[in-house]
Amino acid sequence: MQRIASYFSEALADRILRTWPGVYKAFRSTKISVVAEEILVKKMFFEFLPFMKVAFVISNQAIIEAMEGEKMVHVIDLNATEPAQWCALIRDLSARPEGPPHLRITGISQQKEVLEQMAHILIEEAEKLDLPFQFNPVVTINADKCHWYSLAKGCTNEPEYVRGLAGEGYD
Repeated sequence: MQRIASYFSEALADRILRTWPGVYKAFRSTKISVVAEEILVKKMFFEFLPFMKVAFVISNQAIIEAMEGEKMVHVIDLNATEPAQWCALIRDLSARPEGPPHLRITGISQQKEVLEQMAHILIEEAEKLDLPFQFNPVVTINADKCHWYSLAKGCTNEPEYVRGLAGEGYD
């Protein structure tokens, strides 16, 4: 269920973005060379355009419903750039009546700096709410050659593929 919600929210956000060609091109541009600038641009985009927040809320709700009663929740973020969605998930999970689960987030990105900043923010949020938390960063060498859709689709059927990306199996 959460995969469907995630695909739906990504497709919805992409479709809405395409209606503003200048914004779409700027957001999808790979010409921003400084990581700090890229983080700032994505943060501003997230703050000014609320449809991403709506997509995050829908995805988080699907995760919460699917993981109801679970003591361990592992989320794999295939395009880790924005910690806001996971901060909201941390807050939601910490408020569960049966108590918070142990949350593990694996973030996959080409940029180590982005993952480091994301880890810092998420760890701080989890500590503030006393939620057991672990962040696993996975830095990819060349994400252009990775088939993220195949990875997302195969996560439940082929977990060894994910371990291979994390350096725990395949060379």
